[in-house]
Amino acid sequence: MVGIARPETDRDGGQIHPRRASHRCILAASAHNPRSQERSPLLPMIPAVSRRAALGLVGGAAALPLVGADSLGAGPAARADLRVQPARFRIVDGETMGLVSTRPDGPPPVLRLRQNRRFEARVSNGLDDYTAMHWHGLRVPNAMDGVPYLTQFPIAPGERFDYGFTPREAGTYWYHPHCMTMDQMALGLTGVLVVEEAVDPGFDAEVILNLRDFRLHADGGWMDLWTPRGAARGGTFGTVMTANWRRDPVYEAPAGGLVRLRLAATDTARIYRIFLPGADGRVVAVDGHPPRVPPAAPTARRPHALAPGQRLDLAVRVPG
Repeated sequence: MVGIARPETDRDGGQIHPRRASHRCILAASAHNPRSQERSPLLPMIPAVSRRAALGLVGGAAALPLVGADSLGAGPAARADLRVQPARFRIVDGETMGLVSTRPDGPPPVLRLRQNRRFEARVSNGLDDYTAMHWHGLRVPNAMDGVPYLTQFPIAPGERFDYGFTPREAGTYWYHPHCMTMDQMALGLTGVLVVEEAVDPGFDAEVILNLRDFRLHADGGWMDLWTPRGAARGGTFGTVMTANWRRDPVYEAPAGGLVRLRLAATDTARIYRIFLPGADGRVVAVDGHPPRVPPAAPTARRPHALAPGQRLDLAVRVPG
């Protein structure tokens, strides 16, 4: 289980100060995994030296079950066609209209790239307003960075822009607009981007969570996206905390397996406090890169703070 501390509610209807465990994503153990005979605690197994050392602890490569956020295709893509468009989805009891995504009926998919392999994305604009796309955390040519009037002109309604770059560093990143940024992000246009290692580290499964808020009424209708009071303080917080646009989702993982958990905080205001109740785990990457000195495993007493835009990779041993 991934725990996220519960916030209290402010006068704008948003949720601000963390108090106790509430929002969560549960990893449910499925059938026994024959690749994972080792039952010793995970923490002593992971050296604090490099991503390759940290991730190379589970043996040879194998087909990797991917759960959590939906991916665009089954493996790394050399090309993606992304149409920014209105969307609808049931986040709360009532269906929410007026979302913004790259598909009409769900969140933007996970984009999976391969380290040192060129990637191209054609972004077309199906909105009535301007947009652009920024590849957050990736080192890309300046012309591909997606910042309107600095590296490109905005993508007008009905137009498109072709992006292309070669990712040099593996890790967990994300993508979002840098035009009409706050509105389009608040309406849903944030997606996770994964750059896979050139050599498969051999995890038993992978779970990807896109963490973000929405400002919704119980019937699915929108509240004001931003308030003057929120803007003058720490931001206008959402009323619904989600992972992959869902509240308290449950995903299966192989019993006894070693799971790579990728978390991306794509909200514009929320600071998450992440912990792992009832499971052994180790931080293996922060913002896409292995830390020189890995932080201690996050617990309810000492959670890991994940601020807007940050990413966290955890190696988690699923109870057998």
